[in-house]
Amino acid sequence: MTGVALDNAAGRMFVADGNNHRVQVYTFSAGAPVYSATIGVTGTSGNDNSHFNRPGRLAVDSSGRLYVVDSNNKRVQRCTLSGTWSCTPFGSGAGLSQPRGISLDSTNNVYLHDSDNGRVAKCAPDGSCSTLIGGSLSSNDLAVDSAGNIYAGGYGHGVIRKYSSTGAVLGDVIGTYDMAFIPDAAHIYSPWSLAVATNGSLYMAERWGYRFRKLDASGVEQWAIGRPGSWGSDNTFLNTLEGKPAIASDGRVYLPVTGNNRIQVYLLDGTYLATYLLPTSF
Repeated sequence: MTGVALDNAAGRMFVADGNNHRVQVYTFSAGAPVYSATIGVTGTSGNDNSHFNRPGRLAVDSSGRLYVVDSNNKRVQRCTLSGTWSCTPFGSGAGLSQPRGISLDSTNNVYLHDSDNGRVAKCAPDGSCSTLIGGSLSSNDLAVDSAGNIYAGGYGHGVIRKYSSTGAVLGDVIGTYDMAFIPDAAHIYSPWSLAVATNGSLYMAERWGYRFRKLDASGVEQWAIGRPGSWGSDNTFLNTLEGKPAIASDGRVYLPVTGNNRIQVYLLDGTYLATYLLPTSF
């Protein structure tokens, strides 16, 4: 389970099932998710428009179009629903080498972290792309707030760095650059995925720190879930956090817990709400 995204307007949830080379579509308007469709071919990788090769992070724009970081194909696919789901390459002129992170702003511009090229590309809705941030710190994901500021997680360096809408460095939101792991509220360990709410709150998952954390807009921790450096399989532990979290319009947060093959749902205050063990094998 390598990513989750919500289409709040249509009541859909998308889950990237990387090992099975597909994206599963569910309805989630009430109660547990209900399976709706599969995008891609289960268990079969490929590089044409009907296949993925280990899909990862996901995002949805205001028109309900799904963006899939098709990791091993080194591309992004944009998928639309017209009776059935169909996908076409997006941003093919961006010269992507290893896209990982993805985020959209309020006008459907797409931001891609191209990790092997060490940069962030900004793509207009028509798919035309240009480099916004060059030589950025190594990152596995990024997020964009309502003002167009960009947050990138330096998974090898223990910081979340903030950039302006023009790509200028604004400073580190949390963490100390290259500091050894300290399991407290001021430090982070292997920040792997990010999401930002409309009020500027930042959600981040620590892959090897085994914590899911919420910061306010100024970078102050509001809550943390999981036990630093310890993994497990019950609802108080988290295991190998790789997927990007998604925020519903009601403020609920959906966290893919990759190591446990499940999605956990939390309220705004961090209260645990539900665990979804999805009805197909991940």
